[in-house]
Amino acid sequence: MVDLSDPLPPAKSTGDFTIQVAGQRFDPLDAPQPPASRLTDRPARDPDADPADTRIVQFTVPLAAADIARLRAGYGLALTVYVPNLAYVERVPAEPLARLQQDPLVRAIIGYLPEYKVEPSVAALPPDQPATLEAYLFDRGSLDLVQAAVSQLGGQDVVAFDNRPHGGFPGVRFTLAGGVSVEPLAELDDVRWIGPVPIQQDDDVAAMSQIQSGDPANASVWAKGLHGEGQVIGMIDRGPIDINHCFFSDVAPNTPGPTHRKVIALRNVTNAAPAGHSTFVGGCAAGDDIGNPGTHPNRGGAFAAKLVSGHRGDMNAMNTLLAELNAARLSGAFIHTN
Repeated sequence: MVDLSDPLPPAKSTGDFTIQVAGQRFDPLDAPQPPASRLTDRPARDPDADPADTRIVQFTVPLAAADIARLRAGYGLALTVYVPNLAYVERVPAEPLARLQQDPLVRAIIGYLPEYKVEPSVAALPPDQPATLEAYLFDRGSLDLVQAAVSQLGGQDVVAFDNRPHGGFPGVRFTLAGGVSVEPLAELDDVRWIGPVPIQQDDDVAAMSQIQSGDPANASVWAKGLHGEGQVIGMIDRGPIDINHCFFSDVAPNTPGPTHRKVIALRNVTNAAPAGHSTFVGGCAAGDDIGNPGTHPNRGGAFAAKLVSGHRGDMNAMNTLLAELNAARLSGAFIHTN
């Protein structure tokens, strides 16, 4: 994330003005409405007639902090949804559009068509199997309207979430029967992007020295005196870690907190028992034997660091990944393992 308070060097053009969105690549000046596999066979629409006023705005150079401030103040741009190269998805009504087109930093403005909203892998999903998807909305989008549209498509397990308090976007998660088209959702002015929900699975690798160097006999990071001192690692896994394990425990009462030897926080553990896989992953990250500090052969890669632990069962109707990451950040974690 860029700190806009920091001065940035003068911007220079990259020379590559290819727009890359939803698996398509084109120069908006050469092909304002490029040939594409359209969601339907209807005639191509005039981008200036887009009822949502939603457009891709491409600039001539990367934007410096002063440019961002001026464009937001002068035209009401958000400049939060980036599209390679040098472009953003924006809602631009007619009045600022006319002025924006004359701005010396603006290279091209084209309509944000429905086919630009759909992750290409959605089209490749098995037609005979249900798919779990997410539709992200614009800031001002209506969750009620999108939820209703999903229900009309026969969507099941429909859940709305709102990541705006965490710097993200509102959205709707749902399951569709195989072969059902998402075209009606992409046509909605409120919808910004539709994609599959990532599959969660455990991923293990042995030997901390192997992770450091590719050689199980060479702990190259430790050899430089780097052990995780002063760091907090956040993690999400199958459940909370076992704080009574010797890699994480502390003197009585062994309660998570800022002064605990190893564990600053265990989130939402009321109905969740410690999980073996979580304990294993936490050990790989920052485990350190209370009886043999800094010397146990299976100690974690950052054995001098502390931990903040959540569990993936919390990512449901009440939470999202972004909310979980934000909770870890508030506990001091700026490094995270999922």
